Amino acid sequence: FELSVALDTLRRVDLAGQGRPLAPFPKHDLTTGELHVIAGAVGGTQAHVVISAGALTRRNRPIFDAPSHIEDLALTLDRVVFVSDGFVGIASREGECRTTWIATGVAAPSPVHAHVADDTVVLVALTPMFERWTLHPAAGSIEREVLDPTPRRFARCGSVIVGGAPRLLWTTGDGTIGQHDLVASRHVHHNLRPDVPGDLVFVADATRPSDADGGWLVGFVHNSSGVRTELYVIDAADITGPPIATVPIPRPIPHGLRCAWIPSTQH
Repeated sequence: FELSVALDTLRRVDLAGQGRPLAPFPKHDLTTGELHVIAGAVGGTQAHVVISAGALTRRNRPIFDAPSHIEDLALTLDRVVFVSDGFVGIASREGECRTTWIATGVAAPSPVHAHVADDTVVLVALTPMFERWTLHPAAGSIEREVLDPTPRRFARCGSVIVGGAPRLLWTTGDGTIGQHDLVASRHVHHNLRPDVPGDLVFVADATRPSDADGGWLVGFVHNSSGVRTELYVIDAADITGPPIATVPIPRPIPHGLRCAWIPSTQH
């Protein structure tokens, strides 16, 4: 649906065409402006649909050989990674959707970031543990590395990484906020119990462009009673410190909602 600035519903938008159903997690490529979605197709199959910036054109790429239903996807500069129960698939972003499927033996993870490293594809994902998967398309194999064994529900990268590996990521789950340094292989948790953090979005600070943690985490924190919800603003460089600001919300907000930060054009 298209929304107004005041969040009123303006109209229904048929992104994939022909009224086809969509998987719930589209991906926006900041380098091209394209929107990538997984849509239903004829006979119960699925398709990778790419909507151009401005939504003037779309490319439809049928996926015929998926071993199970595709739940999500991740993007590198030149490849797309399809995520399903028990498998991940790697395909080029151009031409036909010829996919190399690799068995994982686990339920579909939530992909956080993907990038190419030599002849492998590295996928950072929640399983719900926080893991790094190194995928070898030529060998059809996978290496799994657990970065944080505690259950995590949401994860966000810091400043936008074009084609490369992120250094810092932030996660929430189990009543905690986590900062993860993928280069130093360490993480730190900040305990908010009994309150429960939801999806915290990283918002970059224009005055700290060279800092990997130069920004804020913005999102909802739920009181354990389920009655009170607050909007938190936290310095991403100091997650153990008190929030910079809190805004009480006059009604309960459901747990598990994903959030987006939309810069305002009005001041």
